[in-house]
Amino acid sequence: MVLPVLVVLGLSLSLTSIDLGDAIVLGFAGLGFATIVALAIASWILEPVLYLRFGTQTLTVLGESYSSDRVGKNTKSSLDPDRLLKALAQLRDSDRSAHPLLSRRSDELGQLVGGFDRFVEFVEQSFVTLVSQKEELQHQNTELQHLDRLKDLFLSSTAHELRTYFNGTIGMAESLLEETSDSPSDWQTQSLLAIASSGRRAYHFINDILDIALLKEGTIELQIQFLDLRTIVEDVLQTLQPLCGEKDRVEIDGIPASLPLVRADENRLNQIFYNLIGNAIKLTSRGTIDISAQQILENDRPSLEITISDTGMGIPQEKLARMQAFFERADSSIVYEYGGMGVGLAIVGKLVEAHGGQLQVRSTLGRGSQVTFTLPISSDGEFTVDGEISKAPICRLPVLRNSESISNPIAPLNPTPLNSNGQPPVKVMVVDDDPIHVRAIVNYLVSENYEVYRASNGIEALDALKENFRPNIILLDLVMPGMTGFEVCQKIRQTFHSHDLPIVMLTVKNQVNEVMAGLDAGANDYLTKPISKHELIARIKTHLRLSNLNSAYSRFVPSQFLKLLQKDSIVDVKLGDHIHREMSILFSDIRSFTTLSEKMSPEENFKFINSYLSRMEPEIMKNRGFIDKYIGDSIMALFSGGADDAIRAAIAMLHKLVEYNQHRKSIGYDPIQIGIGINTGSLMLGTVGGPNRMDGTVISDAVNLASRIESLTKEYGVSLLISHQTFANIENPNKYKIRLVERLKVKGKSEAVAVFEVFDGDPPTLRDAKFATRGIFEQGVLFYYGSSFRKAADCFEACLERNSDDRIAQIYLERCRKYHIT
Repeated sequence: MVLPVLVVLGLSLSLTSIDLGDAIVLGFAGLGFATIVALAIASWILEPVLYLRFGTQTLTVLGESYSSDRVGKNTKSSLDPDRLLKALAQLRDSDRSAHPLLSRRSDELGQLVGGFDRFVEFVEQSFVTLVSQKEELQHQNTELQHLDRLKDLFLSSTAHELRTYFNGTIGMAESLLEETSDSPSDWQTQSLLAIASSGRRAYHFINDILDIALLKEGTIELQIQFLDLRTIVEDVLQTLQPLCGEKDRVEIDGIPASLPLVRADENRLNQIFYNLIGNAIKLTSRGTIDISAQQILENDRPSLEITISDTGMGIPQEKLARMQAFFERADSSIVYEYGGMGVGLAIVGKLVEAHGGQLQVRSTLGRGSQVTFTLPISSDGEFTVDGEISKAPICRLPVLRNSESISNPIAPLNPTPLNSNGQPPVKVMVVDDDPIHVRAIVNYLVSENYEVYRASNGIEALDALKENFRPNIILLDLVMPGMTGFEVCQKIRQTFHSHDLPIVMLTVKNQVNEVMAGLDAGANDYLTKPISKHELIARIKTHLRLSNLNSAYSRFVPSQFLKLLQKDSIVDVKLGDHIHREMSILFSDIRSFTTLSEKMSPEENFKFINSYLSRMEPEIMKNRGFIDKYIGDSIMALFSGGADDAIRAAIAMLHKLVEYNQHRKSIGYDPIQIGIGINTGSLMLGTVGGPNRMDGTVISDAVNLASRIESLTKEYGVSLLISHQTFANIENPNKYKIRLVERLKVKGKSEAVAVFEVFDGDPPTLRDAKFATRGIFEQGVLFYYGSSFRKAADCFEACLERNSDDRIAQIYLERCRKYHIT
């Protein structure tokens, strides 16, 4: 800046005649003016830069303070709301008041400053909101801590009161059992034992609840004494015996009396064994539960290592650690599979640690679990490191491998005779792993003449249903080991419709989402435990009435008919509902029924027809067919699964007819014969009628052809004929004994229909003879329809030489001779 001034001054001197003194004054004036201009320009440029630098440094310090406050690493730099707001205000106002023109600049630096000001205002508002939220969270956290202490206090007080009530219940039940006068009946004894056992279980669970707060705070107190382990286990097993069921046996030979005494709190040791053995019994429906013990040195201190192992369902390894937390299961599904609240294992771990021992849990999914814990033993007792105690079973449950069959999976808990009408009692199957709950239900239902069956878990229930055990209604517990009530219900619904087998879900939780899940799985209803006797009986009667009503409807409208129409219930069927599909139609008829009917009274006619039809219907049902109509003595049945189903049903009907004729002969009646015709084709199945009366029917030419083929059985003297459409739909024709017998001209059809005889249902001698001559017989039929009557006659004569009872060969031979002569 100085150099340009001197240059200007030199030029001025050389070009003008100004005095030297005046020139010097003028030079200094120019220099001062240039300095002022330079300072103004520098201020204009540096002021916003310094302002932004100051603001950035301030925000950086505040951000570091906030971060330190969040992570809690630097308490000295914790966030101070007053300091924060003061700094932001200083940043916003200090330089602004000194330089008001700064905000009025319109160039790029002015825009940058304006944007930074808006950012500062946003940060200020955000920190104000953050400080307010932090204060609110601190206030809420204080309230939650206070509520948590109140909850623990309330829980402790309530548990103490409940423990008092259960003490009274247990005492009254045991006093009644000990009374010598008027000894109670067997079921009363079982009920009193169940009451006492249930009370003790609830008592132990309340103790677990009381210990939660103490264990969380680390204030639990132990009354250490020397205890006999065998005596402790005997007491626990006596309490848990009802959980094993009547068929199980309990042994304690695995804990000898010579075992050293353990140093422990008696109540806490009872609590440990109750939780571990109780869970093992509950989760092991088939297999064994073993308790073993051995003396070890743990940290140079004599200790007793106790192991409880089972062959139950097991738990995945990755989920065992999560079960150590209070009120937590391995996953949400285990709540339904295992039951309870999940505090048992966690409390056991804390109690073992309080005794100076260690707890280890090992488990393999599907193979069982092993829980091992250590306790200090009496220093006065004999101690040998190699003194291992034999591992004998303490509680053995029935073992059943998958390869073994179940001949009688469940038996009635209260065998009930026939009612006054001679009808069998209503069968109620209770699926519940808790025998005490089942005992209560038996006591409720015994007065209603209901016969109660128990399955201890879902697998047993499904096995019983597979073995053709058919209860009238199922009471299904939601929480069971191995398979939840939801899963059991879904599997049952794959076979039985809700109208056929009602299921009432039993649940402790009356939650809407749980109830909806049960209904979605296929349950008809639900009941909340504890169950009211009158409500239980009313619900059972209602569902039995509805089931019986639907069963009565199905006698008039087959359930298969509804399924084909894609209807769940008969009330959903509307006039005109129909489907179009390919099916096989079976027609059967009794030969010479009119002659038989004339010899019988009306009552005898109905008895005869019903006796015959009641034997034929099951064979059709077994082969996935259903009866569309009874027309006097005739049967019209439909098969949607395939032609093989219809043929198998027809053969089974002929075999059943042989047994029925033997019965008729034994009571002095003549045997009967039937003819069966089968055709396969496209048909329309639906409802016809009027507003007040409708019926299901089939519309198709295929029905008329099946009836026509059945009438041919009378003409040819055979039992079973099928059309070529049915023959073409057989999966493997070689499975049956079939031969071609006819080319039938049908009215309204341009092409003849080939007809085949299926003679699997003939008597063995006739069947074997037809099979031996099948080739030459079919060759004769082809010669006949080729008008080679002489050659056809030779073939039929050869057939009759080997099988003189072949009625169709005789008919064809007579036709050949007639046409050959003419």
